Amino acid sequence: MSKMSNLPVHPAAGSPATFDADLDFGPLTRRLGYVVRRAQIAIFQSFFQTMSGAQISPAQYSALVIIARNPGLSQTRVAQALAIKKANFVALARELEQRGFVERRNIPGDKRSLALHLTSAGRLAYAELDRLSEDHEARLREVIGIEAYEALFEPLIRVATVNAVEPNLSDSDAD
Repeated sequence: MSKMSNLPVHPAAGSPATFDADLDFGPLTRRLGYVVRRAQIAIFQSFFQTMSGAQISPAQYSALVIIARNPGLSQTRVAQALAIKKANFVALARELEQRGFVERRNIPGDKRSLALHLTSAGRLAYAELDRLSEDHEARLREVIGIEAYEALFEPLIRVATVNAVEPNLSDSDAD
């Protein structure tokens, strides 16, 4: 029996193999958390390569998507949607604001929270980043095949919601 449990390995050019064929990974190749984490690393490496000219992280892109598709959400609500701790999200939002992509606006009747909106530059950047993201996804579909790609979403979303626990964002809901 193979040390690799017969898992196919097709590393992207220039990236290290996910599983070294000279090592015995034992049950790790059959542990969903380990394999998903290794897949995430490979996907993020590909994402960074695709987005290198835009200098955008997966978290920043995800925030832009949520803000673009849900204008006016509070920082707290966007952080919750992305499962990012509020303190980390505030820094991320500040970076997007400094780049001219996002603006924070007061929410009428709520002096403690700020609503997030894309700026004109943010809308243009979002359109280009969305196109680049689709290019990235097309490469993933090429690697694993359209059927396997499409089949991944439902079970992974179920796994992602298995605990349905919101992250510890802060002691306060204030932005």
